[in-house]
Amino acid sequence: MISFLCLLIAVGVMVYVGRPLFTQQGVVAATARRKSRHAVLMEQRDALYAAIRELDFDHRMGKVDDEDYRRMRGDYTQQAVSLLKEVDRGNGRSRAADDVEQEVASFRKKGGQVQAQVAFCSSCGVKVRPNDRFCARCGSKVGDE
Repeated sequence: MISFLCLLIAVGVMVYVGRPLFTQQGVVAATARRKSRHAVLMEQRDALYAAIRELDFDHRMGKVDDEDYRRMRGDYTQQAVSLLKEVDRGNGRSRAADDVEQEVASFRKKGGQVQAQVAFCSSCGVKVRPNDRFCARCGSKVGDE
């Protein structure tokens, strides 16, 4: 009877300890530990850069002959270019970039001319720029007078 009770307690402890492995919380934790696609691409990029640096170093040291160096360097470079293109596709465009492009397009439609307010000095009558606080000719204060 005591051995049956010990066995029952042992099974209960095993179920309690193993429960997180079989519940949704275990799935959530495993998902959270997975890296994002962007992070994986960045790690691959860094590994390719390190491989290229190491290959360059080995070539300078004479460990890799010219033909193998050119072939391997070309392969690494192609891999890096395709990886960077994939990173760029994943990044997308920001809203701010679209806003800037719209402003540039509207500026070009206007003929590239900036619409500026024309102001004159109240003392000497010289034309002043909109951001000037004083007249360039006479030095008097320009603005809210």
